[in-house]
Amino acid sequence: MKRLVLASTILSLCGLLVLSSTAAQAQILPSPLKLSVVKVEMSGDVTLAWTKPDTLVFAKYYVYAHNAMSMMAMPMVPVDSADGTASGVTIKLPPSPIGGSITYAIVVAGVLPNGSRINSNEIDLPFNGVPPTNAFRLEAKVSGFDKVILVWNAPAQVTVTQYDIYRSTIDPEVMPVTLTSLIRIGSTTDTMATDSGMATNVYYGYYVMARTSTNDSVRSSLAVVFVEGMSLTDKVTFTSTPVTSARVGVPYDYRAAAVSNDSSAIIRYRLSSESFDLDDGITWDAQGITIDSVSGELTFTPTHRGWLPVRIVAQSSKGGRAFQQFTITISGGNGVLTGKVTDTLSHPIANVMVEAYRRNSDDWFSFRTRTDSLGNYRITSIDPSVYVNGAVVPSTEYYVHAIPLSHDYFGQWYNGANSADQATAIAVPDSPAVATADFRLRSRNTVSLRGTVAGSVTDTSGLAITQHGTVVFFVNADFAVNSASDFRGSFDFDRDSDARLDGDSHMVFKTRVDSLGHYTMKIPAGKYIAFAKSPGYSIEFYNDKSDILSADVITVFPDIMAIPVSPTNFSLVPLPPVVLGQISGQVEDTVKNVGVRARVIAFRDRWSAGVTDDFDFQHTYVTDADSTGNYTFTNLLPGSYIILAVPLGNYAPVFYNNGTQTLSWKNATRITVNGNVVTGINIFVKPIPDSARGFTLISGNVSASSGSAAGAIVYATYANGDIAGYAFADANGNYTISGIAPGTYTVNADLSGYMIAGGKQASPTYGPNGGPVPASANLSAQPLTGVTTPSTGAVPTTYMLEQNYPNPFNPSTTINYSLPSPTRVVLKVFNMLGQEVETLVNQVQTAGKYQVVFRAANLASGVYFYQLHAGNSLQTKKMLLMK
Repeated sequence: MKRLVLASTILSLCGLLVLSSTAAQAQILPSPLKLSVVKVEMSGDVTLAWTKPDTLVFAKYYVYAHNAMSMMAMPMVPVDSADGTASGVTIKLPPSPIGGSITYAIVVAGVLPNGSRINSNEIDLPFNGVPPTNAFRLEAKVSGFDKVILVWNAPAQVTVTQYDIYRSTIDPEVMPVTLTSLIRIGSTTDTMATDSGMATNVYYGYYVMARTSTNDSVRSSLAVVFVEGMSLTDKVTFTSTPVTSARVGVPYDYRAAAVSNDSSAIIRYRLSSESFDLDDGITWDAQGITIDSVSGELTFTPTHRGWLPVRIVAQSSKGGRAFQQFTITISGGNGVLTGKVTDTLSHPIANVMVEAYRRNSDDWFSFRTRTDSLGNYRITSIDPSVYVNGAVVPSTEYYVHAIPLSHDYFGQWYNGANSADQATAIAVPDSPAVATADFRLRSRNTVSLRGTVAGSVTDTSGLAITQHGTVVFFVNADFAVNSASDFRGSFDFDRDSDARLDGDSHMVFKTRVDSLGHYTMKIPAGKYIAFAKSPGYSIEFYNDKSDILSADVITVFPDIMAIPVSPTNFSLVPLPPVVLGQISGQVEDTVKNVGVRARVIAFRDRWSAGVTDDFDFQHTYVTDADSTGNYTFTNLLPGSYIILAVPLGNYAPVFYNNGTQTLSWKNATRITVNGNVVTGINIFVKPIPDSARGFTLISGNVSASSGSAAGAIVYATYANGDIAGYAFADANGNYTISGIAPGTYTVNADLSGYMIAGGKQASPTYGPNGGPVPASANLSAQPLTGVTTPSTGAVPTTYMLEQNYPNPFNPSTTINYSLPSPTRVVLKVFNMLGQEVETLVNQVQTAGKYQVVFRAANLASGVYFYQLHAGNSLQTKKMLLMK
């Protein structure tokens, strides 16, 4: 699947048919033309592109297709680029039989004014017929309360005489979806239909069967909808913004307000007894908090410092209700910290987040705000520093950090320091005195701090991709995956900025390729994740990665350092001619009930028992959830998918699990895609509590016994399971959870396809001088049975199944095998009676050396056989399990 094979020797001998009597006798020159296939449609349309040599200005070009399944050359009618200036064209190949397959060889020929002929390279193009199932896409949408609108596109390559429409109730908990009560509900010659009068609060599945003029039948993709029916209650929405700060001894005042979509409804308010857990949280009884049921007025006078979790219920007389949940931070004084943030030329900088951390390791409070348009900031209600005999107690001083919300400037600790342990601590007196901390930030955009990146974009046969829409992106690495605590705070503050991976923010740099598929651009020095995309191809992150979490991080050095620029090249895989699917949903804050911007990642499951993956590329997809939390994956290859949300801001990544969430890929709900559209995959995320913010850290390594632990998500959690911070392991398995408060945490990790033993304890703190004292925790990842890892090095020349090691074994052993070429691989284990025990591998794999870990913890001692079926090779070996 990863390359187009060069045309056969037979086709090379056949050549083109005679272009003209003159051209037939002309000399055939060595080919300076480079031909590539841009896109293949199921309709038979094939878009081609070729690089025209600059020296052949007056050449005319002709496109031919040969039937490679026959000894005869069968050319299409040539497409004539009469003016000799075209560099791309779309041709239509004749349809192949339904379920059949024809291979064509595509070639471009150019005729020079002197009669000489030049031929491009030839490309073999397998062209499948219309599959009997999932041949065309069906979409279903609920209209009103009990009506479903069905719309589909006509299947390609066939003449349809009639569409039969089928409906069934389904069980959404079963993956893949099974049809339980199939009925035919009608027929039409149109490409849309309406279904109405069904029961409500039921999931329905639909598909359309197309009857063709040749008496064949092809079926659409499956479309699933939930018919909810008319709501029996009104809808209640909060319109007020809660006050989230308070001070000991000063009355707190906030009035909750909610509205109903029914103007006659009466709203009443109460405090919910279903409060959420929070370390160091203060109970309502201890604070004497009350709420007026009519006005929504919430009042109390705080008696001591801490975090107060609050949950308000707005109940309508019509039956509807809404919840508002937030945390009040209660400080113990009224210190004031002010300052101004400018650049080195004294120009004010707006939208800089300024955060003050107390040095006391037993005091987790931090206070933050951001600068206005003049670069000024003011933080009030800070716990004042403590003085004894006129001298400040060092542990009550503050470290102050300025973090730009754009990529234009470097962050800075007070007083000009690059890290907390180098910063100057500042005392904050009680009111009316004021503390001041100013910052002068260095620009990233100076000429001396810019570096050059360059490279090329080709297809997997090495031919340049030059079509319009081919773009290369370099994205700030921390911005790309929300991997630094500074960026998480920035995302929380700046909710209106463009946060997309391919957007127009200061963090994203992009350029188009030229006519040779090359690109070059200058960007600020730093660390980046790079990717390329082009219509009709899978997106690729640098170094042949489709997973953004494990993508290689590229360090860009300033040009002034005179370090040679290594090319950042991309080799894109064309999408196969199959019906591609979609998944859509929303990422939602479970506390505030609002959408959350996020990177949403779809992993095609290759690890679960019984799952097969027929595509040896594009195993992972990434898309952006917008400011309302909505996201959509398009162009998904058939398979079973696991969805991960990495929210932007102070939230923890979670997997989708039947409308809720889980931290483990193994517990994620699998979503089956086979050309269908799946909607309503909503992922609920929970904010990381403010009490977790600090400037110490936990670091360590996740080692993998096979493959790499790159992309592993490492979590630091409180005793109650709440997440205080997280990080992603890099290419070497190293991670750093930064920006957390002192405390004792449990460290766990998750990596798709692996099991990771966790539960390591870590206790980061602050040192005597106020600097961070990191903690460490190392973890180990073991691949599940069936996870294989291709090795690097020379391509094997034969199929080879090696003896397992160790042998005898208990409870696991490793099986190695080699493939000389791409093929489907089936590796199974049998017992002495010839009964199948387990399927370890069942998928298409590229050439290379592989290893599989077989775990037999649940099997009895004895002799077992493992058998490799790859290509035309069938090999079997014996192993001994001794317990």
